[in-house]
Amino acid sequence: MKRLYIISNLVIIFLVVFSGSAFACDIRLELKDDSGSITSISPDKPVIIQRDQVYTLIVTFRPDHGNCLVPAGDTIFLADEEKWKTNKDYLPLQLLNSISWQEVSRGVYQTEIKFKAAKSGSWELEIIRECTKGGYDEFYVFKIQSS
Repeated sequence: MKRLYIISNLVIIFLVVFSGSAFACDIRLELKDDSGSITSISPDKPVIIQRDQVYTLIVTFRPDHGNCLVPAGDTIFLADEEKWKTNKDYLPLQLLNSISWQEVSRGVYQTEIKFKAAKSGSWELEIIRECTKGGYDEFYVFKIQSS
């Protein structure tokens, strides 16, 4: 009986701890270079890009839990730990257009973000969605190499 009690408590703890990730937001990123070549990128692998080149980051968002109360436009982008804005030309990833989301199909939103790789080095872009159902918080590393 005691063993059953312990197992049931472990199951409950597991469900509480991991249920947030089951409902987390689904965000996919693709990077388009000036030749038009598109590559999928993920938080677990650095992206190597060339300094002074312009790229388009295609971000696709779909809430896994449905009926999300947090609009796509509330997604936060931090470049080098600062809010990513067009007027911050000192950032290593210089934003060239405002971030504007479009609903591309029912419940699927997309934005295309143009940026210039301005400074050599390794830089982080953090994407955050704050939500009670798991949200999203991932770091993407961009390694900018001199041409």
